Amino acid sequence: MTSEELKHEPPIIVRGRRAGLGPLRRDLIPTYARWQTDLEVLRGMGTSGQVPRVEATEAWYEQATRPESTDVYFTIYDLDDLAPVGTALLVRVDQHSSTAEFGITIGERRNQGLGTEATRLVLDWAFTVMGLHNVLLVTFSWNLAAIRAYA
Repeated sequence: MTSEELKHEPPIIVRGRRAGLGPLRRDLIPTYARWQTDLEVLRGMGTSGQVPRVEATEAWYEQATRPESTDVYFTIYDLDDLAPVGTALLVRVDQHSSTAEFGITIGERRNQGLGTEATRLVLDWAFTVMGLHNVLLVTFSWNLAAIRAYA
C-alpha cells in the first residue's frame, strides 16, 4: 500500500475476515444520510414514513459522538476495498446491570454476509472489551436477516 493510500485508509478498530469496524466519521455524514433515507433501510427500521434530512443526520452524528455518551457506534467497512457499508451500535449501555441494546444498519452490499460478520464483531466487543453480560436485539418478527445474523 502506498503512503497516499495509507493517508486515506479509514481507521479500522476491529477486523474480521471480510468486515471491519471503525468509528463514525464526519466526512461520511452524506453517506449515513443516504442510508437513512433508503427505502429498504427505512422498512427494516419500521419508521413512520418520515424521511430524515441531512440536517437530521448531522444532529444524529453530533449526539452519537458526544464525549460523554455511553453509547458505542461503529461504521462497518467491507475490507475488500474499505468501502463503508453500514453502521452498528450498542445503545442504552448500562454498566451497572451489564446490558446494552444492539442495532445494525446495512446501507450497501446487503446479503453478502457483512452484516452477520459485523454483528459477531460488535458482540465480541460488547462481551470482551466492555465486559457486558447481556446484549439485546429488538427487531420485527419479519426481519429474518436480523434474526439470522443475531442467532
